[in-house]
Amino acid sequence: MASLSIFRWFPAVWFRSRALIGHPSAILTAAALLALIANHLSPRGIPWLKDWSHYVEKQALQEGITVIGWHRMRELLDRGTAVVFDARALPDYDRGHIPGALPFPEENRERFLEQYSALLHQGTLLVAYCSGDECDDSLQLLRFLQSAGCTNLALYAGGWEEWRSLQRER
Repeated sequence: MASLSIFRWFPAVWFRSRALIGHPSAILTAAALLALIANHLSPRGIPWLKDWSHYVEKQALQEGITVIGWHRMRELLDRGTAVVFDARALPDYDRGHIPGALPFPEENRERFLEQYSALLHQGTLLVAYCSGDECDDSLQLLRFLQSAGCTNLALYAGGWEEWRSLQRER
């Protein structure tokens, strides 16, 4: 008798669950839950509660890349002793950039490397920046330059945001 009641119960549950599965909010909830579980279990998962404000700086230092602040950047520009690259996209560069900085966006990086090859001497300090301290485009550019054989590299982590705000205060 118990086995017959299971057969009567099963179709009702099955049809109700099919109705839930077709509901968009149920699908989104299930997808979000699965994504959170996968992220938690992944060795490369995103740490949701991490302080990202100095993440790029820490990565650069761990990789042996010098990190400079606004005063050092200002000094390098005043003396003309470094080549400064803006790692942001060209439209961002065109809207405003640090004086003397050259565009070196992610797209067409090989072409820009060829274009700037005369500036990439072993002893020349190469400084890269992007939008700000949470942007890693500049770190990616420095890694690219490192793989091309450049060794004297520095990251201006404050980037365009810091430069623009401190220039206004002056």
